[in-house]
Amino acid sequence: MWPCEHLLYVAMSRVRNPEQLSISHFHRDLVRAASDCVLFDDCLPAVTEVKVKPYFIAATWKRSPQRRKKVLKRAQLDRLAKRLAEKKRIQKEEAEEREKKRITAIQTSLQNS
Repeated sequence: MWPCEHLLYVAMSRVRNPEQLSISHFHRDLVRAASDCVLFDDCLPAVTEVKVKPYFIAATWKRSPQRRKKVLKRAQLDRLAKRLAEKKRIQKEEAEEREKKRITAIQTSLQNS
């Protein structure tokens, strides 16, 4: 079913809810990992055994919601939208000013002729 090993890895990495995962025709000998990775994984404590020390710092996105990527991107988008609106306003004013100058020039040439 999986002609390329990396496709299985990519598919498995997308799983967010293990209850929705269904695996068929699975064999232990199909799974491979570097020995360093297995050793590292074996050395990790179980989640229930991990002790959160008082000096551990919460991640920035958790401490400061205003610094989350979505909020920052929204602020950047808002700034760009304001800049674009200002640029359009200036261009409109400049176009109106050019139009007034043309009208004045035409009126002046009509008066002189």
